[in-house]
Amino acid sequence: MRIYNDIVRDYIEGNSLEHHKKLWFFQSQRYKFVEPSYEHEHIDSVKRIYENIMNTIENFVPCNSEIWDALFPNWEKIIEEVTVNLIVGFPEPNDATVLKAPDGTNNVILDLGLWTKYESKCNIASVVHNLLTHELCHICIGESIKGIDNDIESNDYLTNLDANTFHEGFAHLISFDNKEIDEVDWDNEKWKIVKDKSRIKMQSAICAIDSIKQKEYLYDAVFGNYEDKYACMSGMFYLVNCWKRIGILGLQEEFNKGYHGFSKRTIADPNGNEIGLIQQNNEDKVYQGIL
Repeated sequence: MRIYNDIVRDYIEGNSLEHHKKLWFFQSQRYKFVEPSYEHEHIDSVKRIYENIMNTIENFVPCNSEIWDALFPNWEKIIEEVTVNLIVGFPEPNDATVLKAPDGTNNVILDLGLWTKYESKCNIASVVHNLLTHELCHICIGESIKGIDNDIESNDYLTNLDANTFHEGFAHLISFDNKEIDEVDWDNEKWKIVKDKSRIKMQSAICAIDSIKQKEYLYDAVFGNYEDKYACMSGMFYLVNCWKRIGILGLQEEFNKGYHGFSKRTIADPNGNEIGLIQQNNEDKVYQGIL
């Protein structure tokens, strides 16, 4: 990975940030430059986080590297071309973002000024490792599957839902809790409840035909509290079932099937049978029955 850290170094050293405001990732309204706090405590926090992150990046090996090897045989080459930008100046809540530069190169952008709120609450090195595993997985998916990155913004509702569920399902699985897949207790009561809840919402989402409801479902799919992002959760737990069935080969098989129809596959019953979906009276209704 390449590292761009000019902005954060100038910030820590007390230099002007004015000339950085013209950089490409500050040029859209969504990411327009916002002045960071210049209080000494904030700067000191950013400095500590910066040192933590630099160490993590320089020694980075992703979680579940065996899965990476199976899904992305050239993952090392892919991430070698990625630039990690360590910055300050993004607006909330964009503490970690993946963007393509105008030249088409992949960029991870970490706003360390927005990370200060986490410093006393968690192990920053662990969180950064988890986050890099997650975001670089998205980049590898985009480089490996033609069209999927465009389709996460598709105007076709189900195509959009499929692309986002596939992307997030794999990225959440591979990075979950910064642990190897076989170290996670996937069957504890908390995650059983989350799995059932997300599966039910995915059923309703697939049936949605009203444009306003569809827009709401697409937002809720990937935004909000971690456990409430139903597409992320239903995709991840479906892949857990694939892994439980035949190990990494199950994940390979699912990856090779591609993202089209993936949302519907995530609501299969425990035996792998897809649940029948029927719409009536322009309302979202779900009828469970084997297809």
